[in-house]
Amino acid sequence: QQQIIELLVHLQPRNEETWSFLGWDLAFNLARMSRNPKEEWGYIRAGIERLMEGARINQNSVKLKYDIAETLYYKACWEPGLFQRKYLGLYAADRDFQRMVVGGEPESDLPFEPSRRWYRLTKEKIQEVDRAGDIGTEIYIRR
Repeated sequence: QQQIIELLVHLQPRNEETWSFLGWDLAFNLARMSRNPKEEWGYIRAGIERLMEGARINQNSVKLKYDIAETLYYKACWEPGLFQRKYLGLYAADRDFQRMVVGGEPESDLPFEPSRRWYRLTKEKIQEVDRAGDIGTEIYIRR
C-alpha cells in the first residue's frame, strides 16, 4: 500500500490529499502495526517528513500544514489525557528531526513547540488566502 501511495505522490505531486493520506498511513496505521519502537518511530517520522515534503511542494496548502501540526500533537496524546511516553522519548532523542520540524534549534525536546509552529503557519496561510480573496465558502480540514 505504501508503495502505491508513493507512486501516486510521484505522479501527482500537487494532489494534497495523496500527501495527506501517505503521511497519515505512515504515522498512524503502519506505525501502530509495528512491535519495534525504533521501527514505529521510523514510520512516524517518515509520515511527518512526507507531510512536510507535500507542504513544501504545495505551499498554498492549508491542509498539509494542519496535518503536520495535528500529527505532532496527536501522537503525543494518542489517548485523551494520557501522554505517550514511548513517542515522547523517541522524539526527544531525535534532535535532527526536531530541528527539521522546528525550522532551527528547538527550545524543548517535546513535540508541542513544533506543533504550535505548524498550527501558527496554518493560521497565517488561512489569513493570507483570505486577504487575497481566494477562500471559497469554507475550508475543509479533517479533524
